[in-house]
Amino acid sequence: LGDLYRLQSKYSEAEEAFVQAQQIFTRTGNDQGQANVLHGLGDLYYLQSKYSEAEESFVQARQIFTRIGSDQGRANVLQGLGHLYRSQTNYSEAEESFVQAQQISIHLGHDLGRANALRGLGHVHRAQGRNVKSAAFFAAARDLYAQLGRLVDQKDASRWLATVSSE
Repeated sequence: LGDLYRLQSKYSEAEEAFVQAQQIFTRTGNDQGQANVLHGLGDLYYLQSKYSEAEESFVQARQIFTRIGSDQGRANVLQGLGHLYRSQTNYSEAEESFVQAQQISIHLGHDLGRANALRGLGHVHRAQGRNVKSAAFFAAARDLYAQLGRLVDQKDASRWLATVSSE
């Protein structure tokens, strides 16, 4: 329900739904549910530019995903942290988060996660004026998206590749 409200930009309703779900999952000892809710809260807070709350939620989710051995959950949260840190111009933390997400995605054979991490790395390097490195990441992401048939993502990576290549 929280995700639905978030997608409708009903942020206060989304937060309330997430908090209620978190209380239920905590009471029932459902770690996977707790981690998923914390990830959702992190995304919600990030959209509202509540960066300290977003980071706290993402970090707690990552800790739970790590403890329960959910590599996919951990990779997804690392992507969120990467975007958060990039927004805060904390580029070294952003890069580390995306690199870790990419490594986990490679280990899992999850090409979409890998492509998303590569695109995130492209944005981190673009923001620092490292256009050659950025172009390499965007090109790799574009190629993976093409293999996966993700045309919208492929076009986005291609557009960013063209942008950094022309600067």
